[in-house]
Amino acid sequence: MGFPREYWIRLLDAPFPRGLPRVQLAEPNRVLITQFDKLGDVLCSTAAIRLLREALPDARIVVGVQPYSRDVLANNPDVDEVFVASVPWSAARFVGGLRARVRSVWDLGRSLRRCGFGLGVDLQGNPLNALLMVLAGIPIRVGMTGLGGDVWLTAGQRMDWFANRVAFRLRLVERLTGRPGRPVTRFDLSDVDRQWAADGLTRIAGEGPVVVVCPATENPLRAWDEQRYVELGRCLADEAAVVFCHAPNDVEMARRFERAWRDAARCHVVQTDSLGRLGAMLAGASVVVSGDSAPTHLAVAVGTPVVAIFGPSPPSAAGPLDWGYNRVLEPAVICGPCLWGPHAPRCDDRRCLDSISVERVARATRDLIRQGKHEAP
Repeated sequence: MGFPREYWIRLLDAPFPRGLPRVQLAEPNRVLITQFDKLGDVLCSTAAIRLLREALPDARIVVGVQPYSRDVLANNPDVDEVFVASVPWSAARFVGGLRARVRSVWDLGRSLRRCGFGLGVDLQGNPLNALLMVLAGIPIRVGMTGLGGDVWLTAGQRMDWFANRVAFRLRLVERLTGRPGRPVTRFDLSDVDRQWAADGLTRIAGEGPVVVVCPATENPLRAWDEQRYVELGRCLADEAAVVFCHAPNDVEMARRFERAWRDAARCHVVQTDSLGRLGAMLAGASVVVSGDSAPTHLAVAVGTPVVAIFGPSPPSAAGPLDWGYNRVLEPAVICGPCLWGPHAPRCDDRRCLDSISVERVARATRDLIRQGKHEAP
């Protein structure tokens, strides 16, 4: 009988226990942060990046991301440089065989060696990132332990899949620097994107409230039913303008919403051609309704209250921290969460998301409209 993968990971890591000492760095220094994950995970890392900037004000901070996450940090003042690399690994999927991955890590690590980084921090939680830092010649390497790559780290924090993704990454940097931080994410908008969104929202709603809905998710198993979003728009149209914001690759879904809402005067469909424009639309909205997806994290980062609809994934880990300012809707089932962690089983039963009614989401949205907004920290 074969042993599960977790057994071999623990066996590999057992001889290499790692505490997390406070690291004193002589400034100026160069810091590499690796976060080759999805948009939402990069947004959830911005609180930790901000604390590292406060602790090392004169250091040059470089953040490595995938090409599709570049815009998340494009205007972030805590980051000196965004290093873009199409690495064939992430928490969600692997691309290519073992030889391709090893070759990619080797080539990228050797190319980074000439940069002279003094500190490497992996905020993704991937052992290949730790190996990358070894090959780059980084003397102090900090990351998540218990994932099979402890031998390559000089210090680390035990991975906790059910800890909040913002707070857990922030805690890693707090322990590293010995400084307290704020679990507040950020997404900085350009003046051009702000003006584009302001003009569009004024044409749509004037000075009235606006509810933006973002149904699309990377994983369809985490998506609330599309028809329920349509019904939600009709339900809310008597007290707010409702806008479905979509990316260029969601054109087919946008056409379905346009057909469903063609007789609803206060329901609109708007295409946002960039992450900055989407962020500006969310920042100008009164409330955002979405699921376990990047738009939820983006709305939190720009300070707009969110109605977050969760099904198979745990809101305590993937949802917003402030449940008073936001509304997090959990399913009325006892079988979840099930779709979480690196080895979560696939579940095609949608009863968790189906248990969340349109009336419940509409009630939460109206509560947030009446509550109003505060300025983003």
